[in-house]
Amino acid sequence: IALAAEEGHAVTILSGFSYGLISVVPPAIGIIVAMAVAYMLDGVFGVALAAVGMLSIVGTIVSNDAFGPIVDNSRAIAEQGGLGEE
Repeated sequence: IALAAEEGHAVTILSGFSYGLISVVPPAIGIIVAMAVAYMLDGVFGVALAAVGMLSIVGTIVSNDAFGPIVDNSRAIAEQGGLGEE
């Protein structure tokens, strides 16, 4: 990206964007393979079951992501208050 910065602003932005999109490829391949296998095993119903299975974990992930900052703040408050590990 630093070398692209010598070319100009647009090239730098596009270079950073393209490097960011590379991280999307492995999960996308995994989802495509899972859907293809589900379709081969059970057709459209298998795809529906696979989609529900992938979406069923979303609530847990969102709640964990929401709970993280709360834990960080309470840890900081405990450290500032001089509380021990208990």
